[in-house]
Amino acid sequence: MVLFAGKERRSKQRLQYQRGIYPLRNPVNIFFLLGLLIIFIISSFAIFTLVLSSISSIPTSSYPTSIPGINNQFECERTHRLWNDEKCWDSEHSPMF
Repeated sequence: MVLFAGKERRSKQRLQYQRGIYPLRNPVNIFFLLGLLIIFIISSFAIFTLVLSSISSIPTSSYPTSIPGINNQFECERTHRLWNDEKCWDSEHSPMF
């Protein structure tokens, strides 16, 4: 290819040497990038399983608990709760509350 400087006059050996000083596709670079990819995949999988297990361990069922602000049976039953043992019990109390 002829540009402003004229025809290329360097030898093929010199051109190959110049390209080979910093080659991108050599085995060391390929193994290094492959290792980084494997580490990234394993780390992503570990983080994903950790997050998934923490989400699934959140208790979602309800537990009965006594309501301290209600002291008589009428108020308790009016709010659709159960009166037992002189306490007002709420059977739909969520631990996430």
